[in-house]
Amino acid sequence: MTSQFRSALRSVMVIFLIAITTAFFFRSWSLAFVVTAALTMHEFGHILAAALNGVHWELIVNPLGIGTLTPLTQRQRLSQFQNGWIHLAGPVASLFLALLALSLGGYLNSTVPGSPWARLTNLSALLAVVNVLPFGGVSDGGRFLKRLFVSLPERLRPPTVIGVLLGILSSVWVLSTAGYHAPGQLALLLIGLWLVVHMQFEAGAAEAGGVDAPQPMSLPGALFLLGILLTTLLLSTIIVLTTPFWLTGADLLAMIVGFGRSVVILQQTNSALLLLLATLIMLLFLGRRLRRYLPIFQQKS
Repeated sequence: MTSQFRSALRSVMVIFLIAITTAFFFRSWSLAFVVTAALTMHEFGHILAAALNGVHWELIVNPLGIGTLTPLTQRQRLSQFQNGWIHLAGPVASLFLALLALSLGGYLNSTVPGSPWARLTNLSALLAVVNVLPFGGVSDGGRFLKRLFVSLPERLRPPTVIGVLLGILSSVWVLSTAGYHAPGQLALLLIGLWLVVHMQFEAGAAEAGGVDAPQPMSLPGALFLLGILLTTLLLSTIIVLTTPFWLTGADLLAMIVGFGRSVVILQQTNSALLLLLATLIMLLFLGRRLRRYLPIFQQKS
């Protein structure tokens, strides 16, 4: 059994854990399906691009979802174009899932607000928007732009203030896209926390940039990836704006009530305590594996 096959088996366990945990705490298999499918498809984009470039990958679990680690030494042997494509493959996969869910929902007449297909469409598109925008070293788009900038001659590299301005404009873009209502802001908060935790858990103590590569991007390659970034951003934004938001006020209330009931069960039921203990043991096991891999898995997707 190869190490990559073992990683794939562990990844299936991680996805199963995410689905079970979401359904248990929020008492909704529909919500568990939507969240798990959206997160898994995003990471699958990174995994597919890494595998096509001969890079080993490891899917990990963290407090807010899942993430993909790849060996820093292997990533450094790739060109900036190959690494940039690995970064953007996640948002592209999210956009693809949003379009697929939108198509299936229309075919099944299930695009009404609250249906799983409508929620999956909106959440996947929102993940694509947030990830493809250049939020420094946190988002996939920000990591790609770092690789693009280091490929430029030093005299042409933009100053740090440009990165700050891009981050501010990205925040305005996301707020305008998601809407200024409580469910939308909660969703953005959760996705923002998800991005930050990804950065911390995937990078560890490594340098956040990790942009060293032997071959800089060529002009055609840079323009191609910039076109992919802008196309993904525009299409995903249109989908978010034209579909029912995946989280409603009623959903938010149900999530809070469901979480509260789960806490009560955990306090009063021995079997639930055993379940919690088993979950903690699994998280500890995965955490130990993460610490073991950190010396070589220091490059974020």
